Amino acid sequence: GINAEYGSDHDVVMEDSDNPLRWQLLLQRRIAEDPSATAAIVSQPEGCSAPVWHLENIRELTKELNLLAVALDQTCSPTTCPVMNATDNWHYLCAAHKSPKECCAIDYTTHTLEGTSAMLSSAKYFPSRGTVPTASVKYFQSIARRLYRILAHAYFHHRPEFDEFEAKHHVHERFVELGRQCNLIPDKLFVYNLVTVPVDTGF
Repeated sequence: GINAEYGSDHDVVMEDSDNPLRWQLLLQRRIAEDPSATAAIVSQPEGCSAPVWHLENIRELTKELNLLAVALDQTCSPTTCPVMNATDNWHYLCAAHKSPKECCAIDYTTHTLEGTSAMLSSAKYFPSRGTVPTASVKYFQSIARRLYRILAHAYFHHRPEFDEFEAKHHVHERFVELGRQCNLIPDKLFVYNLVTVPVDTGF
């Protein structure tokens, strides 16, 4: 339960106080306890800075979105989904190239997850698990937006796979909760609002 979860946070952090991965371990333990308790999962723990906590959440979401990519592999192809979009009004360009360009949805997904993983592992941008350079915080919003597009595409074009994935992992619900708590994603970009907003340019 949530009370038990909060009650055990302190113990876990204290046990791992010298471990640079302690916030990652705490986040993963919260998810393992109850993946549907999204508000409790993304709640910033005492002693952890906001940028570090946001970074750990983005790392975890990236890893879990790789599971969704695998689930989409049989239904999302260059033939079925030649462009990366959510609704017909939203068409996204892939930023994994020197100049952003059009990719089919599954390539966009793969490029985005690979590029995000590489960036989050980069000593240039994130040299430590315990601190986040001020100059790197600005990347969180663009990373989160691009990751969320994978969920939005699955929601509108591969709903059975999306629903099965979400029922087990609650990643979309957690993404929304994180986006709201941490101001990573504007509310207008969430799937339930996309049908009423203008065409997006990809950025």
